Amino acid sequence: MKRSIAVSLFVILVGLVSLLYNVAEYSGESLPYQDAPPEILHRQAENLVRIVRSLKISTGILTAGIGGLAVQLAVSFWRKKRLPRS
Repeated sequence: MKRSIAVSLFVILVGLVSLLYNVAEYSGESLPYQDAPPEILHRQAENLVRIVRSLKISTGILTAGIGGLAVQLAVSFWRKKRLPRS
């Protein structure tokens, strides 16, 4: 049981780090270039689409980790409640 909670915490950590990286990358990429030619603006728009996709994936990973942890904790508390005390 402790191992599965540790796995959920690890998934949450990976999701948080990935989300933080993607937010920083989005912030840096969304700054406009001064007097940029259309090719650079097109490439910047493509990069922003890729970064938003990565943000969605990171959010999904984080949500899965939080959901897994919630399920593990609920099962743990339910088992403790169901066990007869001696």
